[in-house]
Amino acid sequence: MPNVKGLDTAPALLTSLTPGEPTAYGPHATVALTGQMLTLAAAKGGAVIATVNFATTKPRVKADLRRIDGDTITPVNALLSPYGKVKMYWRTKEYRWHPVDGTASAPVGQPAAAPAAPAAPVVSPAAVTAATATVAPAAVVQPRPAVTIRVNAAGGKGVTIATERTFEGRQPTVKRATKTYSQVGQVMLPHTDVETLEIAWALRQAGDPAGVLITGPAGTAKTRLAQEFAFTKGVPFLKVDGAAIQTSADWYGQFIQDPTGTWVWEWTDFALAILRGDPMVILIDEINRPENERALNGLMGLADWTATYKPVGAPQALHLPPGILLMATLNEGVEYVGTVEVDAAVRDRFSWGVRMDYSVEVVEARILMSQAPGLDKETAKRLVRVAASQRAKRDDDTLFPSHNVLSTRTLISIARAITLTKCEPTVAIWAAVRGRFIREDEAAMGVLIEAQFGAAPESLDNLPDDDDIEAFMAAND
Repeated sequence: MPNVKGLDTAPALLTSLTPGEPTAYGPHATVALTGQMLTLAAAKGGAVIATVNFATTKPRVKADLRRIDGDTITPVNALLSPYGKVKMYWRTKEYRWHPVDGTASAPVGQPAAAPAAPAAPVVSPAAVTAATATVAPAAVVQPRPAVTIRVNAAGGKGVTIATERTFEGRQPTVKRATKTYSQVGQVMLPHTDVETLEIAWALRQAGDPAGVLITGPAGTAKTRLAQEFAFTKGVPFLKVDGAAIQTSADWYGQFIQDPTGTWVWEWTDFALAILRGDPMVILIDEINRPENERALNGLMGLADWTATYKPVGAPQALHLPPGILLMATLNEGVEYVGTVEVDAAVRDRFSWGVRMDYSVEVVEARILMSQAPGLDKETAKRLVRVAASQRAKRDDDTLFPSHNVLSTRTLISIARAITLTKCEPTVAIWAAVRGRFIREDEAAMGVLIEAQFGAAPESLDNLPDDDDIEAFMAAND
């Protein structure tokens, strides 16, 4: 079947191509079949660019990345699309191979950089020592590789940072789902918000200030969106908890005494990631939960046009390099206690905004089915209807005095309980309701649940007398 610009893939050519002389494969390349070996060559000069050997159990794919240029990248990607894709690395303009598992290999002839210390580096592509890169179709997923960072070039101490840079299965992508919605990995949101993220990312690659503030009620996948966006870009993701910040110094580090009694400066993970300078997404989760609002002042210089901040007493200044995108999440509303006001000047540093909210029924039901495999469509829709009805009435003091809400996160937990434990939907819903709502909310909640799933179980406060209890207790005395 034609793939890129009408060009057949390697498996299709194996059955359709006549062995023998090279055949034109677009305007800039030719293909030839010799036995079970398919060869792609440049039309000009005849240099071999890629081969696919079907004589082995799994097709063995090789590509000479040094010979690929703007003319031949299209036929290469058309031929090898079942196994991966060749992309240009934005920083060096070199071509790299991205197999179906999403892990990029280093350019041919240029082995991957060795880590600064025994721990794994931020990016650990397979070293390529031969004249061609061998592509393994099988996916390899490593759980949470560490980042090794040296504080300075003069033999500073190596420090390990745990980051999120891998994903399950194939690399998440950004794709248009409907006229209105797009998917960033597994998160569905309006396409206009995806465009906002892409604008901010492009500005940061150019070195311009471009912080992103993601606002919305709890349980709407704000943190997940930042993580999935990082994964679609193939860069590490580092989360900093806003609640762990007590003063402005907590962003960057402090003096501590080492085992010899010498006072040395110890950088935070946040600062070390910036010192390393590799492209990544750093999320400040719940930026309005530090000890006090003045703690946010530590971000001012780093996030403005100077992109520079010198912590008091630190051995060097920090500069936010191009490629690192700062994002922050924020819950807004009177029901969120334990938060601080975010100063207008701080918000101005996060000048690009995405507002997450609860999705329409068909979208939210689809999210539940994707996160809880095995959940039937009808049950998913009924769960969403219960939640939508409750959200519409949450501000009614007589119905829901707690003003709590059934979030998408809570619905996912309920859906997974139904599929994993095989319990009845009403059992799972009430188990979640009793943990998230107060007693005074339960009467109104019971009406909503009964409308979708039938009568609710007996209240624990109004259980009928059990005549067998006395006999059971007597028998066990």
